[in-house]
Amino acid sequence: MGYGRVMDGGGMRKVDSFKIETRLERHNRTVTKRVCDYTRAVNAGDTNADCRSPWARGRGAHTGDGRIYIDVDSDGEGGKWHTLVDSAPLS
Repeated sequence: MGYGRVMDGGGMRKVDSFKIETRLERHNRTVTKRVCDYTRAVNAGDTNADCRSPWARGRGAHTGDGRIYIDVDSDGEGGKWHTLVDSAPLS
């Protein structure tokens, strides 16, 4: 499960895009994944982001993995993906 909180003090547009991707992996291969778009919510104000990847049955250790895509408004740089740290193996 991916969970994050975005807080700021302003009310104007902050991002052109804000997405979270969560993945369930087994042996570093994606089993399931989900991408959640929080662009509208982030621009509206403080946001709790809950983006759970679908679960899968199977034997062996699974890990949770994810990344966040942020394109800051009017910075002239475009967006980029930021990789999150993998979880410990889940049995």
